[in-house]
Amino acid sequence: SGFVGLVNQAMTCYLNSLIQTLYMTPEFRNAMYRWHFDGTEDEQAKSIPFQLQSLFLMLQTTDKSSIGTTNLTRSFGWDSSEAWQQHDIQELCRVMFDALEHKFKNTEQSDLISRLYEGKMMDYVRCLECRTEKAREDTFLDIPLPVRPFGSQTAYASIEEALKAFVAPETLDGNNQYWCEKCGKKCDAHKGLKFSRFPYLLTLHLKRFDFDYTTLHRIKLNDKVTFPEQLHLDSLLVDDQFGSLFRDPNSSNKDSQDTAIEDSMSEASGAENCTSSTSNASGASGSDHNRKNRGQGQYSYELFSIMIHSGSASGGHYYAYIKDFLTCEWHCFNDQTVSNITIDDIRKTYGGGPSRSAGYFTSAYTSSTNAYMLMYRRIDKERNANFMSPNEFPDHLQQLLRRMQEEEESQRVVEEQERNTCRIQLYCHHPKRGRVDLPFKLHKEVTLRQAVSMAYEQIGDLSDIGVPLSRCRLVKYNEVYDSVECSWDHRMDETVNDIFDGVKSSYKFDLLLEIIPEGQTFQVYAPGSLNAKIFMVDVDARELHLPVSIRMPFSSSVQDLKLSMKSTMNIAEDPDHIHLVTIRYSNELHRLTQKERSLRSEGFQRAEKVYATVFASSDENEFLSLCKPRLYDLIDQYENALTVRMTLPKADKETLDRLGIDIAIPTIPTLSATAAATARTTSPMESYSPEDAASDDSLSHLERERALSEGEEEEEENRRRRLGDIEDFAAISATFQECYSEGEELPQRLPNSTSSASASEDSSLSLTDSDRTLLGDPPLAEETDCDVEMGLATRRRNALVQVEPESVDTIPELETVKFFFKVCNLEKKILLALVMSISEDADEKCCTAMVDKRIPLANFKSELEVLLNVPAEFLLVYKKTPTTASTFGTTEREWAQQNETLETLGDDPQISVRLGRALRPGEVRGKIYQLKINDTQERTQLLFEWVLSTGVQIGKMKRDILAEMKSRHGIEIPPEKCILRKKHWRTPSTVYGDEEEVLDTELLYIFKNWEMFLQLLDVNNPLELSSNYRGAETVIFTRRWRPSTFTLEPFVDTPLAEFNRIVLGRKLSEVSGLKPEQIEIAKAPGTFPCEGSLLGIHDDITWVPLLTTGSDDDGSFKYPCSVQTDGDVVYWREKGEPLKKLTEQERREILSRENTDSTASGTSYSTVSASPRKERPLRIFIDSPKSSSVKETIEPDLD
Repeated sequence: SGFVGLVNQAMTCYLNSLIQTLYMTPEFRNAMYRWHFDGTEDEQAKSIPFQLQSLFLMLQTTDKSSIGTTNLTRSFGWDSSEAWQQHDIQELCRVMFDALEHKFKNTEQSDLISRLYEGKMMDYVRCLECRTEKAREDTFLDIPLPVRPFGSQTAYASIEEALKAFVAPETLDGNNQYWCEKCGKKCDAHKGLKFSRFPYLLTLHLKRFDFDYTTLHRIKLNDKVTFPEQLHLDSLLVDDQFGSLFRDPNSSNKDSQDTAIEDSMSEASGAENCTSSTSNASGASGSDHNRKNRGQGQYSYELFSIMIHSGSASGGHYYAYIKDFLTCEWHCFNDQTVSNITIDDIRKTYGGGPSRSAGYFTSAYTSSTNAYMLMYRRIDKERNANFMSPNEFPDHLQQLLRRMQEEEESQRVVEEQERNTCRIQLYCHHPKRGRVDLPFKLHKEVTLRQAVSMAYEQIGDLSDIGVPLSRCRLVKYNEVYDSVECSWDHRMDETVNDIFDGVKSSYKFDLLLEIIPEGQTFQVYAPGSLNAKIFMVDVDARELHLPVSIRMPFSSSVQDLKLSMKSTMNIAEDPDHIHLVTIRYSNELHRLTQKERSLRSEGFQRAEKVYATVFASSDENEFLSLCKPRLYDLIDQYENALTVRMTLPKADKETLDRLGIDIAIPTIPTLSATAAATARTTSPMESYSPEDAASDDSLSHLERERALSEGEEEEEENRRRRLGDIEDFAAISATFQECYSEGEELPQRLPNSTSSASASEDSSLSLTDSDRTLLGDPPLAEETDCDVEMGLATRRRNALVQVEPESVDTIPELETVKFFFKVCNLEKKILLALVMSISEDADEKCCTAMVDKRIPLANFKSELEVLLNVPAEFLLVYKKTPTTASTFGTTEREWAQQNETLETLGDDPQISVRLGRALRPGEVRGKIYQLKINDTQERTQLLFEWVLSTGVQIGKMKRDILAEMKSRHGIEIPPEKCILRKKHWRTPSTVYGDEEEVLDTELLYIFKNWEMFLQLLDVNNPLELSSNYRGAETVIFTRRWRPSTFTLEPFVDTPLAEFNRIVLGRKLSEVSGLKPEQIEIAKAPGTFPCEGSLLGIHDDITWVPLLTTGSDDDGSFKYPCSVQTDGDVVYWREKGEPLKKLTEQERREILSRENTDSTASGTSYSTVSASPRKERPLRIFIDSPKSSSVKETIEPDLD
């Protein structure tokens, strides 16, 4: 089409349609081009005329198919949220014209809008007896035409008929007679409108949106209303407006609208047939064909823009049909698409169509696409202008064009660079930092050798730790399977464009910067091979070594894999002594026993995890009886271990006494120095050296020290013995300690198969001889030898101590204490292995534990019972969600299902344990929150849980809560400086002001988990006491709005002895000194804390006088300020206080501050609205005009 579209930001189609119409208006575009901006570069972004001028210039000169309107909308003062608001195109037209008039003040274009779009009409009343007429002249920018007469179901057939009805006078008669001063009596009269001057550019607005009083819904009128291609309005200016309206004496009835448009479309095929409206200011014109059969008048107009709405009253889409004055062709401007249209397309915009049964929200016609606004231009040979060509641009516009072209060229270079850039993810198993991943950008012409150097530099510190570039290369990597797909050693000098098969928006593979140990050579990775990660398990030492990756073809046999392991991992034993185990679906362990079977037949995938062990004997039966059970037991344990982070309560004597828990903590005598000396047997695994085998590119999440270990034969023997005294119990501790020698590195643990988090444990969990602690107790007398596959025995532990060799009677105070224990449940065969790092402070212990993910809550609480030495019925376990805490509520929920397993808590479970007790009859458990009404960052904070008993008095409960507050948080609060109030969802509700009142748990708290606020009063204000709330019928929040400073004062708790506006007036008068008659109030929208934008408080909510005059006023709260219950928020202001006029900078600062507060608090600020159905008004924010500009006396040149 030769025209450029506009990008729809989200719902800005109404803006695009109007902008294209203004751009296709020669007089408006030329005037915008002649306007000169003399501000600074910083002021350009806020200048609406400058941004409109730049947009027009881009539409005319760019070679792009579409451009954006973001800069223009930013000059309106809009943020990104405004792009998601639907608005009316006629509303935008008026608001934009007002903004342009404001910006054009004191410039040569100050009267541009009035000269082009402004017409005049007379609002008159004429006495029918004396013919005396009184009139008032008004201006208009558009003519709103009803589609249907009021109360009628039949629409006007054409805009001519609608215009005739628009100026038709209304007769004032009967009881509605007009008082004529000249006649001195009431007389019949005509009241109406008549046009005194039509504008050069005429805008007709078809009012298709209406309100259906039957259904009480907004509706759209899709009735057919025709409009002509040429419109003659001279007859509307004569006194007799009804005899010859729209009749042209030289035209016949056969010249209908369709004929006119058809003539116009047929003439559009050649520029020589175009109307004289395309002539320039010098008088050059084309043919007069369009007027040869029509009367020539001063107000003859031709149609050039049809703005169309498609949709319903609740939403839709705008686009425009616009005529090009140069070629007389019509085009469809639909956002970023511009196309040619036909005669039938224009006829379809009349509306109407086949009828259908209408519903509440549906039209009576099948088509909802029709004309909404029409723009006509007066046919005037002297004024009709052509578009300004680039060689006619003034100097300032030429400079702007060159600057825009330079910026566009720079942008084109950047975009070209972006189109030639490959974006891919780069991974590296860093020797010190573990796994590193970062985005990697490569130009498509870069060679792979150069890409390796770039990746080496981007990782950053490899040279500092002694890794040269020669030990690095880039390979094709699959992060999901953690496997290398192939290597490109023979393609180092090829470009990445050839290797990556072109530049793509995303790739199905990643890059790995592989690092090999010094002295080794790069392994060739052929496409289609598999990557086996071998985990060597030392069964006797119960150790797991770092994994070693071995690349093998799928066709390789199991024997080939063993031979590769032998050479790669420096295993001295025969391959027949190497036993391999894989994990199949459903966590089934599978031994690879058939040597000649291929790896593909064994079910190997591209990345396979293999457990391997070396057994000294080649006897299969001996392996099955002595090694396999322990190997499987270790694999099962490693695969199902899960890292759990727990917060444990401090079980001090005061807390235990308050809960009625009487626990005596025993002590254990010191272990003798000779109790732990035992020689370890030699294992075949000693010949395997993990330092030699493990490469530096091993996965970092496996490079963590673990502390899962167990004793050997002495341990099993001691567990089978009956220990009746404390010395025997200490001997068990010695057998655990002998598993570790002085300075020995702890074994590695296999990562959890379903959790990456459990595989990345901190090295602080490693145990040493100096801080190792044992938790355990003797088995029962009837216990027999345990099955060797389980490797553990049942037991009941009831003590937890930490002792030093030189201390017997006291427990030393340590900052960090580490514990280790394992449990086996014989009945359910569920393993529990905890390695705990406990950091203790004044209130709680932070604990990291390794736990079998299959353990249910009942067994888990049994372990906690041993750990804390507190019976399980006094322990409450809560699951923490991974989300951050919001302003209201908490991120915890109780883990209460006894059979629910730890696995259901996710891959990185966080658990909080608290002390409590079983509820007695008539008790309910709930939560106490602190209410901070004026803390915008955190208005509520969870303090602790509480058990509410039947028949408890408010005063006693408050004193108990304050005692708990002092015990837990060290804060002492006087009872008279706080109140308790009910928490209803997030809203502070009923205040419990009477301390003698007794709470009935069955009536007040029907839910299992109730919630209550503890609200602290102002300690520095001697007048703020809890006694003020006694006897109050209702307690509401009040906030004063100060329009003169544009501020909203903090919340004020306002107890009302009686629930009416009279009492509220007395309260507000006491704090402000104003009389109640000087105060206006408004109900804050929404619920507490009613977070709304300051920009909408003054105008967007309904303000009413606090007290009204009238005998029927009982002082109750009525609509629209219908305060109903405790905790409602009421805004109040001084009547007549002037509103501060904000500058654009102040407005932006308010929005920025509110956005910052909402981000920090987790809430969102929105424009205050009294009703959720109220539409957001369309606004364009403007600064004051520049005072340095001087208004020119010359008229704007519209040519």
